[in-house]
Amino acid sequence: MIKYYSIGSDCHPCHVLTELKLRHMAGPFDHIYTGSVCSLEYFLELVDTSFTNFLSNLKVNNNNRIVSEYYPHTEFVHDKDLRKNPETVKKYQRRIQRFMEDYTTHKCLLLYCIEHSSIQSEEKSKELIGYIETLLNTKYFIDNEHILYIYLRYDENINKINNFFINELQKIQNKNLIFQKYQRNIKEYGIWGDTTKYNQDFMPLTKYF
Repeated sequence: MIKYYSIGSDCHPCHVLTELKLRHMAGPFDHIYTGSVCSLEYFLELVDTSFTNFLSNLKVNNNNRIVSEYYPHTEFVHDKDLRKNPETVKKYQRRIQRFMEDYTTHKCLLLYCIEHSSIQSEEKSKELIGYIETLLNTKYFIDNEHILYIYLRYDENINKINNFFINELQKIQNKNLIFQKYQRNIKEYGIWGDTTKYNQDFMPLTKYF
């Protein structure tokens, strides 16, 4: 059976999987926030190192959120006691172990959200495309036939840089890469979007279940 995991870049993919009843286990990226571009860079390094420094040298950043010294753009938004509570640390250790076991031995669908405002230049677009291509060509991704499901989240309009990114992404020929745009409309529906339409908005997700 395919395993579904959110890999960021914020809490929204986890919420989508939960609402669609596809989140059958918790993962290490469910409730953290990382910028959309560096999130995949971190993901590649974390998988390659089995998350060795993910919970190392924790500190509080200028946003009053806990981060690792090694991954300063990853904020543990909901676990404010991570530095002081051993049980919270153990929770993440369990999630890491579970994810790595599944990722290295089972077919996984990785749901990844790109916030449209995070792509601010053609250079950043190309950088993100590079991380995507690297992930698609890693050993575990190929051997286990993982699926990378990316959605570009926006609220009102797609901008010129977004269109550049989409055009570049569509040049990648890989049957295990899925891409779509998703209009959240935060003013009307809040940060999660219209959850009653998730079945329609994210229909390709359900065909693997």
